Amino acid sequence: MKNKYLHLSIGLLLALLIGFLLPEGNGLTAAGVRTIAVTAMIVYYWTFVGIDWVSILCIALFAVVGTASMSSLIGWGISNTNTLLMLFSSILCLSLVYCGFMDRLITWFISRNVVRRRPYVFLALYLLAVYIIGCFVNITSTCLITMPVAKSIIEELGYTSKDKFSKALFAGSMWVAMWGYSATPIGHPVALTIIGLLNTSCGVEMSFVQYMAVGIPITFLLCILSFLVIKYIMRPDTSKYVNYDVDAKRASLKKMELREALTVAIFLLVIFFYVFPDILRYALPGFYTYMNQLTLLTPTILGICLMVIIQVGGKPLFDFKRSLKDVPWSTFFLLAGMFTMSGAISAEGNGIVDWLANVLGPLTANMQSWIPFILLIGAAATILTNFMSCNVVANMMFMAAVPLMASLGDNLNTFGVAMVIAIASNAGVMTPQASAAAGVYLGTDYLTPSEGFKYGSWVIPAFIVICLALVYPMCLLLF
Repeated sequence: MKNKYLHLSIGLLLALLIGFLLPEGNGLTAAGVRTIAVTAMIVYYWTFVGIDWVSILCIALFAVVGTASMSSLIGWGISNTNTLLMLFSSILCLSLVYCGFMDRLITWFISRNVVRRRPYVFLALYLLAVYIIGCFVNITSTCLITMPVAKSIIEELGYTSKDKFSKALFAGSMWVAMWGYSATPIGHPVALTIIGLLNTSCGVEMSFVQYMAVGIPITFLLCILSFLVIKYIMRPDTSKYVNYDVDAKRASLKKMELREALTVAIFLLVIFFYVFPDILRYALPGFYTYMNQLTLLTPTILGICLMVIIQVGGKPLFDFKRSLKDVPWSTFFLLAGMFTMSGAISAEGNGIVDWLANVLGPLTANMQSWIPFILLIGAAATILTNFMSCNVVANMMFMAAVPLMASLGDNLNTFGVAMVIAIASNAGVMTPQASAAAGVYLGTDYLTPSEGFKYGSWVIPAFIVICLALVYPMCLLLF
């Protein structure tokens, strides 16, 4: 409690110092100074105090200091399409958890004949299952689904929490869960933050298909690297794998019931409307325009409602009331706060964007290549996200990059910068505060914070190289 009040005081002092010491001018207005002061305080609070209530405070304080009207602030944040999409897509994904499909998926992968007497094939398929789950489920739910499975496997094989096999299984699960979280925007706030900021700050629309065209292959490569780190660097003892009973695991797979089948079918139908209108935008331009007007919110909400309406055995396919208890409300409010902050910083009357361009512009004045810029933001995002919230890092890095992108002009691919920040901001696996996955997995006896830091140290150089050598060049080719 004392630390909380200390950090609250420091944040307030920071805001007051900026308010009194930062001069107007160079494009910056008095309202802009107050907006920067509130922004600095809120970012500090997000890092050291909390997320949910701080995000609500963010909206209120911007109204108090005169950044914009409360109705505008609500429109930028809480009622923003991407904020609501995160909420409803998270609810939709919970349907796969409730019907048991996610448990079925991971059990199916680790009960194939090919894993018999092949511990590393087993490990590869297990990590693949976790990655796939992470692509469609919010990160906390992914961890809560996969952790009990990992523990049961460790106990079945006769390992303890002190054995390196256990640590490798937990570290690998944490890593690929985060890579799945990075792969798609479906219910994933960092990706949705970047897509939203790209639209509001740069006027550029990025579709789910465009994001996944880069996100999936890059994160799949990261899964392969994770496997190689486990096999050749961690090198766990796999001698007890002889105790693994593939036949018993396969026998535990029951036939898919009607409830589960219908739930999966409706979920896939929603995903169809996420993806195919964009793929067919040139073949069916009328259909694409119509779906674009509906936004992705419409098929998501209709899918949820359809699951509630359809009943099997006298019960609806989906327990909507239960989902309201399980949905990540803290993430919803954080996303609302970040989009509000983005709108506040971009507001014309504040002059913040012009001021940042004037102040930071000289840094890129003589920059003729994208390489040093991408190296800078990729390294900064990768390092920072391992010591503070990945969501906050994504927001900070993008807002810092906007004026620099403007000064570089045609020398930069906007999609490429956005994807570098999105991927790099999800590298947070080294410390508990870096991400929800790290917070869950590094809070156990199986993988301590010091072990997470040691085993995860490969992530920083790997991400920097991948952002520079693959992510940005892929965007240059595709967009």
